[in-house]
Amino acid sequence: MTDVSDADGHNEEREEPGNGNPQPVEPVISVVSVSELKTFFDFKFSTIASIALTVALFFVAASQLAVYKKQTKLMGRQTDISRGQLAISQSDHRPWAAIGANPQAASDLTYLNGTGSLSFLVEIRNFSKTPATGIYTNAGAYVHFNAQNVEE
Repeated sequence: MTDVSDADGHNEEREEPGNGNPQPVEPVISVVSVSELKTFFDFKFSTIASIALTVALFFVAASQLAVYKKQTKLMGRQTDISRGQLAISQSDHRPWAAIGANPQAASDLTYLNGTGSLSFLVEIRNFSKTPATGIYTNAGAYVHFNAQNVEE
């Protein structure tokens, strides 16, 4: 047991905890006066204005986020359109060359030392706005036959 005295000098005896006897718990009831509540909720105009502006800034930020998402989608579509236009523009300025419609034989077929030769005259025409330069052609036809397989 422990002697406990309060502010008025009254002594009480209490049992110390831990000896197996549970201590009764007294409910704590606190009464708050109206003046204490007023001081808790007594906001000044600057505090109310700060809260209102913070809430307004939150809504402004949310609306800006929505606008930025729409702009991102539109800019992506514009980028795709620009890439398509660039491809069309580049294909328009690309040099286009083709072989003319009537290739002509430039020489007769000659056969010398087991090798045949025939020459053609081919016209290559440019069909674009940009001239085709540095065109190199190499065409060849090779015919092989084995004299052993030829039937007489």
